[in-house]
Amino acid sequence: MEDTEVSLQELGAQTAAVSSCCVFCKVPFKDMVLRVGRRYEVKVLHCLHSACGRCLEEILTTGQEVLCPVCDHRIKEQDYHKYLCNFAENQTLDYRAAGFASTPLITCDECVDACPAVQYCARCVRRLCAECAEHHRRSRASASHVLTELTAMAELAEAQAKEVTAPEDSQRATSARSSPSSLSLHRLPLCAIHRRELEFFCEDCSMMCCRECIRESHETHVYKLPSGSLVERQRQGLSENAQQLQGLFSSLQERRKTLSENLHGCEAELAKALQNIRHLEVQVKEALQQRRIEMLDEVKAFRDQQRESHEARRASLASQLLTRWRAIDFLEKVLARGTNCEVLLLTGYISAQRLLGQDVLASKVAELALCAALRPKQLPVKWSGDVAAAAHEISQMAAVRTQGRHTIEASPLQVGEPQTEEVSEPTEAAEAFESHERQIVSLQDAVPAPPAPQPICLSQALGPRKAATVTATEPRQKLVRRPKSDQEIRESGLGELRAVLGLEGDALGCFRSPCGMAVDSSRLYVADTLNHRIQIFDKFTLEALGVLRLPSSGDGPSSLSDPSGMCCVEVKGMTILVVVEYTLDRVLRIELGQSPLAAAVRELAPGTFYGPFGAGISQGRVVIADSCNHRCLVLTLNGQVLFEFGTRGQGRGQFDYPECLAAFADGHVAVSDKDNHRIQVFDANGSFQHLIPRDWAPESEGHLGSGRLRAGALRGPMGMCVDARDRLFVCDCGSDRVQIFSRQGDFLWSSCSATCIFRSPTAMAADEQSLYVASDHCVQIF
Repeated sequence: MEDTEVSLQELGAQTAAVSSCCVFCKVPFKDMVLRVGRRYEVKVLHCLHSACGRCLEEILTTGQEVLCPVCDHRIKEQDYHKYLCNFAENQTLDYRAAGFASTPLITCDECVDACPAVQYCARCVRRLCAECAEHHRRSRASASHVLTELTAMAELAEAQAKEVTAPEDSQRATSARSSPSSLSLHRLPLCAIHRRELEFFCEDCSMMCCRECIRESHETHVYKLPSGSLVERQRQGLSENAQQLQGLFSSLQERRKTLSENLHGCEAELAKALQNIRHLEVQVKEALQQRRIEMLDEVKAFRDQQRESHEARRASLASQLLTRWRAIDFLEKVLARGTNCEVLLLTGYISAQRLLGQDVLASKVAELALCAALRPKQLPVKWSGDVAAAAHEISQMAAVRTQGRHTIEASPLQVGEPQTEEVSEPTEAAEAFESHERQIVSLQDAVPAPPAPQPICLSQALGPRKAATVTATEPRQKLVRRPKSDQEIRESGLGELRAVLGLEGDALGCFRSPCGMAVDSSRLYVADTLNHRIQIFDKFTLEALGVLRLPSSGDGPSSLSDPSGMCCVEVKGMTILVVVEYTLDRVLRIELGQSPLAAAVRELAPGTFYGPFGAGISQGRVVIADSCNHRCLVLTLNGQVLFEFGTRGQGRGQFDYPECLAAFADGHVAVSDKDNHRIQVFDANGSFQHLIPRDWAPESEGHLGSGRLRAGALRGPMGMCVDARDRLFVCDCGSDRVQIFSRQGDFLWSSCSATCIFRSPTAMAADEQSLYVASDHCVQIF
């Protein structure tokens, strides 16, 4: 990039082509089609580029902003007359118009008939027709004025232009253009507002005014007639401004030169850095190739070592096989032909030599443990070397039934290294293992694997072969459970686990990280977050009704992306579902009928949320947990924002990423303050009421520790719901448990003290029949 010095004269020469033609139509002003009226005049835009009056007027009639095509400057002024005239170009146009003697284009400035002008008065700055010129000579006020023929002025101007445009007379041309001429042809300046002659200069506003302007806006100002001293003073001021602009031009030129030098330096540094990067790339490739060779050598050495080890183990096993074969042959012969004494002697010898050693029994236990691991939802079995204890534990697993209410949890079996203690009565243990293996096979046959996952009750999953799978033709009985008392809650907690809905996957009826649920009078809605969908189930039969589909036509969204929180309300036989989408920062109102296809979709309060997560319905109003804004917003069902509450912090009424919501019967709202490890309760107006747990404190023991929390403490609470007696059920996600609190925030029950097992529970919902908990890619129904 070459650096060049630029002067004012050079810049003037470079911009001559732009300034001598219209920026819109690109027609040179000297070649314009001359028109009578204001269209044949030249106007100056606010960016100091010039345009012909015709183009400017056409743009202004459309009512749009004026956009300069050269510099992209936007001008909002819509009044044509408030744009300044280009006096020099207008003078050139007037000279050309004066030269058309056969077709006069300049009209008289005095008479109303707009007769062709033939003479010009320099003192009055008026172009006059023949009749008005006669009156002008006869008038006492203008009798001494000198009138000049327009055609003579045009001829003289053309002759002067030919003389000063020669290359050797460029300096003389510049001085001729800059000095005033007695034969200059000017137009009568008119007020842009009243279209009257400008007669006064307001010194307070520094602008020319007509009589109407003085009377309306400048009556109390200091205004004067444009006398010689006033004009000279303003000329001096404009000259000073020109000098300041020249100084600013020089300063900008120096800055441009400095920037050019810096740019050259940066380019040199970048070239050097690029060369270093390429050199480093070569070195890295060489190092990687060297490391590849070393790793291949290490792998080959490890392979040879493992091969030798396996060969040694295979030889040892072959030796053991020969030893067992010889023992079997010897035993068969003694048992077939030996005496009683020989049989008893052989029994003691076999026990002493440990031909049926613990290594054989340990491999049998490992085989049975692997079979049990293939059967999901079983209690874990830990092998510690005690064959009899492991056989008893595995046998107990086969006898588990729903009546026992054991915790059901999928866990891999852990088989450790056998210990050195001897095993008593190996024959009985082996028989127990053979019996339990038959039980495992029977259990695997009892529950077939369907092509598509279906909701399975626990009693059917663990029961004998005659138990059938739940289908859509076997609806659950519609039960209205009596609300439990607080004492019953403390004793039984969530109650009996009646069904488990779904597995991990993307098929219909399967889930990946469900983060929201809602339930109406007949259906259960589950936000299948990582599968980017909402699944609908019949809450009585647990049959999958399908995936919620949004209408493809219309202005609203046509698909979902990571739905999280949900809530619903039934209005006139129609379900209104409010869905929060965390990644898209939006909240949708979805209207549903009987079909999974939504009847209507609209976005509530677009552009208001940042990382919203949870939603709830309180007294017919929608409450949204705007998580990343650390606040909650209350809206109408139509999306009008009523008010908000909460800021970021640890104080009362402050949040640190609020996640989920639950509404009480009196309109109070519980908000899970996730990263503050607590729940806050607010009234219907957003005023803080109390904390859950009631003894919460930022540094209190059990809240922020890494170990097991005490019952009643919270770590990262998420989904919540409220039962018929305003008890609050909380998904304590960070502690893998569900806890229950009273309306006043008193602790009632925790799943850590029961047989219920949850893994990162995220969402809850409740109705008069059931309680639904989303945990570990499934929905548990109590």
